[in-house]
Amino acid sequence: MSLSPVYEEWRQRTLDEGYSEWRHKTINEGRVEGRVEERRSLALKMLQQQFPIDTIIQLTDLSLEQIQQLQRSPQPE
Repeated sequence: MSLSPVYEEWRQRTLDEGYSEWRHKTINEGRVEGRVEERRSLALKMLQQQFPIDTIIQLTDLSLEQIQQLQRSPQPE
């Protein structure tokens, strides 16, 4: 039993659209995570240079809780 060409076309178009949406969403999530990681890295450097916590929060847009978590985490040597 073969499927109709119209159905096959619809099926392929639907799969292509789904893949395109998934890819777009994945790329955007990666960009967001990359930016967050950059801000964490900057905050960590600022902590090592003993910047005031309020300055770090202002410049990185990280929360106090996120900064405190960075302070508690072991740092590579």
